[in-house]
Amino acid sequence: MGIETTVCMSLANIERLGWASRVTGLSLAHIVRALLERMMLDKRVRTGLWGRVRYQARGADNNMCRLNVVFREDVYEYNLDMRKAYKMSVSLILAIAIERYLDSVVRELSGTGGSTDNYRFNSYVISKDIVDGVICWKSYWGFPTKIPELIHLE
Repeated sequence: MGIETTVCMSLANIERLGWASRVTGLSLAHIVRALLERMMLDKRVRTGLWGRVRYQARGADNNMCRLNVVFREDVYEYNLDMRKAYKMSVSLILAIAIERYLDSVVRELSGTGGSTDNYRFNSYVISKDIVDGVICWKSYWGFPTKIPELIHLE
């Protein structure tokens, strides 16, 4: 079962995603998920603090379109975490990811750029800890090897 959602993209980016889908033979949702995962792994992307969520600027020709996608429940949660951490809409995060990574993701997914793990973030752990009266939330995307040490079970 998946969760339906909509992202707002420029027509050029929707065409690029369509190209990637045709070249790899994979669904748009699969391409989008791979791009968002690549964005999460990029250490250059800074988390946002104390501000509103940023959205894409509309182009002068206002050629924005809606793209309906269906994500697995875990991927949807992952997208919500990225939105919260980066203080950007999922549409903006995806637009940046298309610009930075689409060509390399297509090479990987089509088998010409090395192997890729299609389910890199298939485990999700969230924990809450209170340290000196401060509430700390920790999200782990992937499988931490030392779960008991990370989640202070009491």
